[in-house]
Amino acid sequence: MILKWNWSKNMAKKSQWTGGILGVARFSYRIIDNPPTLKIRYSMPEGSGICTDVNHSMIRPFRKILNDAKYPGKITYVFIRDEKKYHVLGAFSHTNRNIIFFPGVVDKRLLNFGEDELLSNGIEKHVDHFTLENNLDSWHVTVQEKEFDGTRFKSQKTKKIDENNYLWFIFKISDLNKMDLLPKELRFELYESLDEIKRRLPIITKARENGIFQVTELNDKEKSPFFWYVEFFISKSNKKEDHPKSPVIVMPNKDTKILEGRKKAMMRTHQVFLDGFDGSVFVRVSKVQGTINSHIIFESGQNIIPSSK
Repeated sequence: MILKWNWSKNMAKKSQWTGGILGVARFSYRIIDNPPTLKIRYSMPEGSGICTDVNHSMIRPFRKILNDAKYPGKITYVFIRDEKKYHVLGAFSHTNRNIIFFPGVVDKRLLNFGEDELLSNGIEKHVDHFTLENNLDSWHVTVQEKEFDGTRFKSQKTKKIDENNYLWFIFKISDLNKMDLLPKELRFELYESLDEIKRRLPIITKARENGIFQVTELNDKEKSPFFWYVEFFISKSNKKEDHPKSPVIVMPNKDTKILEGRKKAMMRTHQVFLDGFDGSVFVRVSKVQGTINSHIIFESGQNIIPSSK
């Protein structure tokens, strides 16, 4: 059974759009002379606890600055709210005409991704980020192991939905607790010479200066068992009315079992703007009655059946 949920004008009027701006983080820093250290603090408008994990999806985009002293582009976070908790869907940046996405998964093992022979042979890899090329047609996954052993995955294709929109990839999420939680404060440090610290500090500040926290949510009480179905579209347009109107299509496969449930599903679409990109990102969220055999499953847009009707 293939589920196919159509977007409708009536749904758009009542419940299609959700989310908005969560707020702006407060940035602070401290420079220590001996040993030379830059201590960074980001205080969030929401969240709980203190995060110092360098693998957390909100800190990983800064590694380009911390490790290579290169500007990663303006960093934009997208969160999803479930009841009273905020989870990190991921972090976007736009640089060198490419769009980078750091998924907010806690367990970063890439257990399945298409039919890649590395994974089918049981070689464990850990996802770091996705890179969409400026043609919006091709993209690839970069794993953490690349830094040490040069591992590369085959390029993937997006799926063109209409004249403006491309389906980049989808997430299937068994439980939002498998996604990074939004902390109340981020803390990370840079150990370099004082001159180098002073050189990199403006780059760090620029990466999140006037940055907006985007949040989406889906107040839909789906019966268990269900999984979250999150679609990421790239659009050439920055107009809200040009959002993808293709139906939500969920295909059963060896990793996904769909249960007989309602024929219509509630969906939410959220628009995200990236600094330096003339178009926009549309994130569409729905819930599907069924089960998946992993905590998180990524699928490339090229593997999803298209429809423009």
